[in-house]
Amino acid sequence: SRKKSIPDFPVNIGLITSAKSAAIVDFLSILKANYPIADILLYPTRVQGLEAKVDIIEALQRLDLLGLDLLVMTRGGGSNEDLSIFNDEEIADTIYSLQTPIISAVGHEIDTTIADLVSDLRLSTPTKAAEYIVGVFNESLLEVNNLFLENNKIIKHLLETNLYQLNIEKLQIDANNTKNRIENY
Repeated sequence: SRKKSIPDFPVNIGLITSAKSAAIVDFLSILKANYPIADILLYPTRVQGLEAKVDIIEALQRLDLLGLDLLVMTRGGGSNEDLSIFNDEEIADTIYSLQTPIISAVGHEIDTTIADLVSDLRLSTPTKAAEYIVGVFNESLLEVNNLFLENNKIIKHLLETNLYQLNIEKLQIDANNTKNRIENY
């Protein structure tokens, strides 16, 4: 009940991950290719090791103050030990206190962390997070395209009907033209 809804079309997205990770490449390549309206603000962060906790909390707090539409915290897979930082209570408390909706995409399909559970939405991988954001956009784009095609059909039908009616009117005018009436008489 305390989960914030993820916006359908987030434009300003804060990305919390390591600047050297495969996660950033996967996430950004999908977004850049399929979601041109996104403006990604990368907050490079250590995502494992002793200093990672401070980095992650700082990134979450700073990005939350910027009024972004969405935060995405991500990291590729690893051992349970590598992902253990995302089970930290202070990180979980920080995520819980955020005003900005957050997606957690840490690890692989089988990995679940406390950060995942506290976040507003858990997706299993960085790729899945990008695909989720792109998915709503693509569905809407398809719907707009279908409406455009349907409107074109309706307009074409109306134009054809009106042209037919104009031709009938022209024939009636020509038939009732004074010159034609005299010639027929």
